Amino acid sequence: MAHSLTQCLLCTFCHDVYHEASLLICGHTFCLRCLQGYLKSSSRWSSLECPICRIVTILPENRVDNLPRNFVVNAVIDHFKIIGRCGRARRGTPPTCTSCDDDVRAEAFCSDCDIFMCEACESSHRQLKCFFETHNVLSAADALNYHVRPQSGSQADVGGSSRSGETTHGSNDNMLSSTRMSHPRNEVAILREVDLPHVAAGMATLSPDSVVIGYGRRKPGVHSFSMSGIKADFLGEAVGGIYDIECLSSGHFVISAAGNNMRVYNGDSTLTHQQFRREDTLEGYYSRLCRDQDNNIYAVDSSRKINVYDFTGERPQKVLPSDVIRPRQISVTKTGIIIACTCDIVPSTVAVFDAQGYLGSTLQSTGYPEYLYATVDSEDRVLVARVTSRVLRLSLFVLAGTRLEQVKEFEDVRLEGIHPSWCYMTCLSRNVIAFASSRLYFIELPT
Repeated sequence: MAHSLTQCLLCTFCHDVYHEASLLICGHTFCLRCLQGYLKSSSRWSSLECPICRIVTILPENRVDNLPRNFVVNAVIDHFKIIGRCGRARRGTPPTCTSCDDDVRAEAFCSDCDIFMCEACESSHRQLKCFFETHNVLSAADALNYHVRPQSGSQADVGGSSRSGETTHGSNDNMLSSTRMSHPRNEVAILREVDLPHVAAGMATLSPDSVVIGYGRRKPGVHSFSMSGIKADFLGEAVGGIYDIECLSSGHFVISAAGNNMRVYNGDSTLTHQQFRREDTLEGYYSRLCRDQDNNIYAVDSSRKINVYDFTGERPQKVLPSDVIRPRQISVTKTGIIIACTCDIVPSTVAVFDAQGYLGSTLQSTGYPEYLYATVDSEDRVLVARVTSRVLRLSLFVLAGTRLEQVKEFEDVRLEGIHPSWCYMTCLSRNVIAFASSRLYFIELPT
């Protein structure tokens, strides 16, 4: 199979395992409850436009409740409950079956599905040849001994040893799991790996060795994470769900909350009276933020425009069109060049705009399930990530005006805990980035 079963079973709306997987006429599958929520934001009554391909499905009586179910997907989910990862066992938890609910000893591990299997589950797994015939199944002992890596020619071993020959794990709750890998000149190194409490919904650089992360509707508040292994509360749960955050050079920071409400906080986490207001926003979408060197705030929300705010004003000082794409994440260089990403809006696209909104270079994914993300470093170089299930491919570009010119492509690295359709990436320094999905990775790039 082209990508892991785990990724096939994730809804592109909620980024979780399908719940009552339902089919639209175009063949795209979503959770029933996600379609119900999406329908509430639609102006249509008797039809529904697919959020991926825009093909319109005529709704039957009772609307989305009577859409046909994807019986194959639902059957696979019922049989293989994706509730565990190999990484947990490597960190000391005895390997028990994560494919069923019987809590029995695991005898095998499928590296494509990321599940340990008891004898009964392994037998069923092997019998379902239409799904799993090409999967790599190891004994549980071999999976632990060899960390289930590398595969498919990848030379990056996520579960491998540190440069000192050891993997460090803190016993304190604030100490996070860590891996530092030795690497040749063309490979990236994972400096630290962090289990997040929920999938990241927003991330920003806090300092050259730390980031702050929010979790949207899944968990209120914001945490900070450092490369040294410290996790701390940054904003308490009283702030509610945070969908993105941006730290300003003035010491303030801006958060994006539900309802496209963007608020400003002081450096001591107290709320100011300053806020930014958006008009004509898409219902059900949230603003994603970045700033330029003058602390102007740029906000996108999947509509075909980019709002730019002066820090002192509530309304945007200018609105730039982005008619060719619907940006969902954004970065800005010191010279005002805008790097926009569509993320999970396919084809996943990175586009370059000048300060007036004129389009320059674009990059597109090679197709499902590859998604593109981009960020800008302190030297105005552009780092582009091509993400598939558990594989991250990074490329470095320089800008010639609004034209992207590739200067380096790094070796692939395999990562656990990635939802390819929704990730965040930010530069901490010239050769260190943070990359987050349901896990956070501090990654060092070769110089």
